[in-house]
Amino acid sequence: MRYAPLRRCTLGPILVGGCPRSGTTLLRVMLDSHRDIVAPPETKLGLRIATQMRSTLQAAGPLLEAEHQVTPTKVALAYGAVLRLLLNDIRLRAGTTYIVDKTPSNALGFPDLQYMLPDSPLIHVLRDGRDVVASLLQQSWLNLDTGEPRPITSSPRAAATHWVRCVQAARSVAPGRLIEVRYEALVRAPEATLTALMARLDIPFDPVMLRHHTVAHALPIDESSSREVTEAVHVRSLGRWRERLDPEARAVVAEVAGPLLATLGYADDDAWVHD
Repeated sequence: MRYAPLRRCTLGPILVGGCPRSGTTLLRVMLDSHRDIVAPPETKLGLRIATQMRSTLQAAGPLLEAEHQVTPTKVALAYGAVLRLLLNDIRLRAGTTYIVDKTPSNALGFPDLQYMLPDSPLIHVLRDGRDVVASLLQQSWLNLDTGEPRPITSSPRAAATHWVRCVQAARSVAPGRLIEVRYEALVRAPEATLTALMARLDIPFDPVMLRHHTVAHALPIDESSSREVTEAVHVRSLGRWRERLDPEARAVVAEVAGPLLATLGYADDDAWVHD
């Protein structure tokens, strides 16, 4: 699939994504606390519209380009305009200058969303994959079609595979497009981390973001971290994999995600498997 080179534009909707249980909801409510930002509950629009765009290009892309001079870039921008319209409607109703669309699956859509919304910052929330797997296995999410537990909440292999997939998709975007926020840094040094993030976005830092738990937010029950983000930032969730992952699960995570964990600095070697 051929796209034209990316161009820098004015700031568009801010897209946040990451593997589920990586801290995307925490970052959402922190940004939502900013006086000039609205960060609503998950819209789940990004990946869905990106998937529709890709389907259109696969089905009719060559025809559109050959007979109508409609390039993949034009198709991407057209689908991006739809997403922009929907998100800007939320922003206008909130009366803010900026809108943040936080949905974990945005990370999987980043490779396409970067072309659909070339002026949108793409923020990837990254967390130690071992803690992500441990947290996913504590969830009780069901497949709405079958009523069965979702594999990523019942299988260490599926959970680790999904973490790898999300991280690799997010990090595959064009150089300079991705802003990565590590969950560990966000909870250990929230002020420094948020200050750096806002500088990247070129939006003035608002100290109230550090007191997100004192600000009213829309916290729907289908966002699994809604209850957790009603309290002040803490570090209690760091390293929980040590108590929650048994030796068999650790071995599976090491097999599936070990190389990526090591690349990201979360595991220098395989010693943690037997920790």
